[in-house]
Order: sequence, then C-alpha cells, then structure tokens
Amino acid sequence: MIVEKKDDFVDDLKTIEEVNTNNIFDFKLEYRYPIKKELNLSVATCHGSERIEDFTNGKIVGIARRDEESYEILSSDVIEKFPNANTAFSSMFTKDEKKDNYVNAYSFININTKDLQNLVKDSGYYALEKNGEFQEKYHFTVGEKKHIYDGGLELNLGKKDKHGHMLSKVYVEFQKVIHTKDLEIVQGSEWNKFDNLVFAKLQNGDEIIELDRNRIKVEGNVDAKTKGEYSVKYSYEILPNTWISDTCKVKVVEKKESTENRSESGGDSKVKIER
Repeated sequence: MIVEKKDDFVDDLKTIEEVNTNNIFDFKLEYRYPIKKELNLSVATCHGSERIEDFTNGKIVGIARRDEESYEILSSDVIEKFPNANTAFSSMFTKDEKKDNYVNAYSFININTKDLQNLVKDSGYYALEKNGEFQEKYHFTVGEKKHIYDGGLELNLGKKDKHGHMLSKVYVEFQKVIHTKDLEIVQGSEWNKFDNLVFAKLQNGDEIIELDRNRIKVEGNVDAKTKGEYSVKYSYEILPNTWISDTCKVKVVEKKESTENRSESGGDSKVKIER
C-alpha cells in the first residue's frame, strides 16, 4: 500500500481573522487533499475594512428620505433615545444574522426595527412598509453610499453630531407619515383644524398613498380670539392599535399696529400708516 505524504499546508491551515487593506487581491487556492475541518473565514480585502466594534460605535441613526438622492437625519430628541448600534448584525456577502468581527463594502448590516418604531411613532415616523405589512427588519450594504443631511449640511456617520451624540455607521430608514408645522396667527383671524398639517401619506413599496383626512384625529382647542400658545396633535391609526402622531403649535398674537407721522416739507400734513 502506498501512503501519500501529508500536506503540511493543509495540516497547518488556521482561521484567517483579518486582512485589512485597500488593495484588491485576485487569488485562487487549490487543495490537493480534502479539507476535513470547517474553516471560519472573516476576510476583508475590498475598499478597506474595519472592526465591527468601530463600525457600530455609537447610537443607531434614524434617517428619512427628503428627495430622490438624499436623506434627513431624525431630530436629536429622537436620536438620543435610540439604542447603541452594537445590537446590529453584520455578515459579509450574505444576509444571515451573524456577528462577523470585521466589515467591508460588501457586508450586510441587519437591524431589528420593532423596538425602534416605538421611539419614532410620536414624531410622525413609521418604518418602511412592504405589501401592507410592517417591516420588522431593515438591512443595507455597507458600500451603499447615502447622502444624509442635518440642518442642510451633509453628515458623516461615525462621528459626533452637533449635539454631542456619537453616531455609529449603522442607520435605519423610516418614512415621514404625518408632517406638521408650527403656525403664528393674528388674534381674531380664522384657523382651520388642518392648517398645521403639511402632509399625511404612506409609502408602501413604490406606491405612495394619501391618507384619508376623515381618519386623522385632531386634538387641541385653538381659540383664535384669545392670545396664547396652543398645542395641536394629529394622529392616524396605521395598523390596529398602532398610532402615528405629530404635535405642533399655534401661537395667537395681537394685531400689530404702528403709526408714523411724516411731515411734508413746507407743510403740516401727516400720513398715518397702519401695519
């Protein structure tokens, strides 16, 4: 019987933990003998890589589309309630919920959105919907570039924002369902209950649906005859026992009047101007 010599390379093969480089390698491995042990490969060779603890350092970031090519970050009072991003899953080349030690441009990041929804529902936001169903998971590929803005300036994730919150590179996309605005009206003028509502719409996949205003609950008593500040809350039951709401203000102010006396040259005539 002929015994073939054992391949030292195969025998000494160990788990590859990291290749952290900006170079791209083309290589092919040929084994002359079957590998009988499972290999746990975590390789990052394209467009750089970084440790998952660096990628997830900080809070999960909530974003919402503002136009076709850019997104707005959710307000700071919402972001500060978000959990840290180390709860996210990261998996290279597959969408499996794994916890790889490194991420590169081809890594998939998976985040559970169920708990996050409770943190955004009172700011008018809702998770992305598909086929009329709430999506409890959100995923993206690290290499997908998203332009995210905060107060008109593009935001670089992985750094602190202007409020001192450490923002991770993990984000979840929401949609603005109910959008309101604050108003200031003159005492004695007319105010209608939907004057503060900018829009109420729901995106289901590629379809955008205008919400039925008859199903929008409006709470708040605005007395346009009495000076003061009033709160108005708009709510919509998007699913049974699941409400989305947004609250705004109406400020009733006194009518401003001022009188200017202008003396014409060589005369006593005066002009009264009311504003």
